[in-house]
Amino acid sequence: MGIMQISAFLSCFRQQQYEALFSAECINALTHIENKYGTWLSPKVIYETELCNHCKNIDFSVQLLSMDPLIGDYWLEFDYDEYCCGQKMTPSVFYNASAFVVSSEWWTNYQTHMEKYIGSDRATSLETQLKKTVVALDGFCSSLFQIGKMDSRGEKKSVRIYTRDMSHEHLINYLQKMQWTGDYSLISQWMTQLKKINERLEFTVSFDVMPDRISSKIGIEFTIPLSAMTYYEDIKNALNLFIQQGVCVPEKAEDIIRWSNAPAFQLENQKIINMITHIKLQFDSDKMLKAKCYLGQIPKRNP
Repeated sequence: MGIMQISAFLSCFRQQQYEALFSAECINALTHIENKYGTWLSPKVIYETELCNHCKNIDFSVQLLSMDPLIGDYWLEFDYDEYCCGQKMTPSVFYNASAFVVSSEWWTNYQTHMEKYIGSDRATSLETQLKKTVVALDGFCSSLFQIGKMDSRGEKKSVRIYTRDMSHEHLINYLQKMQWTGDYSLISQWMTQLKKINERLEFTVSFDVMPDRISSKIGIEFTIPLSAMTYYEDIKNALNLFIQQGVCVPEKAEDIIRWSNAPAFQLENQKIINMITHIKLQFDSDKMLKAKCYLGQIPKRNP
């Protein structure tokens, strides 16, 4: 795994032009993050863009390595509305939870870690619902993917859960088991269309866990592996589907395709590679809210 300073990623980013995705004001505002965190080391950064509108602001996320072997790594996410002025930067935190194995003893096994990372008061208030949420995954996936807290957004009494990849059928069955109150046919139609692009696609579902329920708002995410033979074609076909369904601005799709095809950027003894880390569809009850694309950068050492 390569690693480099956050400032190096941002230096590379500033030298690329994607006018449909990023405004000059947004690019300049990233300086506020660089001034505070620029010397920190990271193996990956992500620039998040909404596809369904002409907004050119981005949320910025950075992966950091953890000294806790159970966690391994975690992510800080900076919302544009916070870092744009530079006065307040309290990022959301998403912990790697892939080692949190699903079982009936899940809470007993990981209660100490949950209290450490989300706080003992929040862990206590969410204990019953978290147990239900995780134990219900048994038979659908082996572990969680991430556990996030978004205090900067005022969400101090909930956590966000991300599952591991699941099949279309398992995801629907899991949400039914959790008594999600949304439109199952709507999300099923979307997953069916995406599976036509690549039949190997699996899906992650994310939602907020509150003391008495899970949120009606959910995210369904999918990743097209960089190693896939059809990587570029699959990205193009997914974006074309979004354009046809009216949830993606064509100009943004064009720039995302250019991003994914960009040559590696040489920086001292390493190269920085552009990639599409994943795409998210957001739903709330019986509506699809938006589609988002997550544009990643990773370092690769020269041979």
